[in-house]
Amino acid sequence: MKNNILKYLLLSCTVLAFFSACRKDAYETDGSAGKGASFVRFQEAPVRKLYFDPFTDIKEVTLFNVRRDANTQAELNKAVTVTLTPVALTEVDAEEYAGYETLPTSIFSLNNSALTAGSGGSITVAFAAGVDVQNFAVKLNGSKFDLSKKYALAYEISDASGLTHKVGKDTIVAVVGIKNYLEGTYQATGIFHHPTGGDRPYDFEKYLSTSGANSVTAPVGDLTPNVFDIIVDPVTNKVTFNGSISPTQPIVPSPGEVNEYDPATQTLTLHYQYDGAGGARKVEEVLVFKSR
Repeated sequence: MKNNILKYLLLSCTVLAFFSACRKDAYETDGSAGKGASFVRFQEAPVRKLYFDPFTDIKEVTLFNVRRDANTQAELNKAVTVTLTPVALTEVDAEEYAGYETLPTSIFSLNNSALTAGSGGSITVAFAAGVDVQNFAVKLNGSKFDLSKKYALAYEISDASGLTHKVGKDTIVAVVGIKNYLEGTYQATGIFHHPTGGDRPYDFEKYLSTSGANSVTAPVGDLTPNVFDIIVDPVTNKVTFNGSISPTQPIVPSPGEVNEYDPATQTLTLHYQYDGAGGARKVEEVLVFKSR
């Protein structure tokens, strides 16, 4: 009986080893042995997001990297060029990038001698012999950013000197944003007062995103699809609002209540309301900063 068990175990191990070896051979389509094609790709595709604290000088950054995976050393020793063509953000994802603008050339300039600007916004990336990675390095002018806008760049590989485009890695979006001091995740505790439906307490996390130098966009109470702007006076730290539920339902401060920001505790104390059938919907809310 023991001998039979040992025979089955040995047979199972042999079969497993055979199939493991087969899988390995089938997967190795590139590498020093010269198997498969030589590829080119965006290393961080499909999206690279970079956010910075507000700055007014020139910042040198790498938005993403272009990489070639040569299948032999001889292929790597060839000098090649790769052409990047700009893509409209809405063509990449109309819903995701509906509120974005293409990063204007007034804000950035190329900062790598291997990158050359061409017609229509195209970029030529030169790979010298032996070079496998080129940084899409730029200089960002912080003084040119409009904090009320969201910026991004999108490129696709349109020509690669015979290199094969890596599937799913030949288009990239680089999101470039400035976070003001208010942006981040907050713990929101509050009560939504409905004139006929009664009180509705809530306690959950909210993310407040930069909409200006001293303002952030936030959900209205616990109505997460609806958003408005919270504006902090940089001198008094008093808070005002900008936004509405509909064209006839502007969001306004609740009369006689406190709306302010405490920089020491990074806390927003808010009281606001908007009109509706049956009377005003009122929100009292405290937002406590958690993380950026």
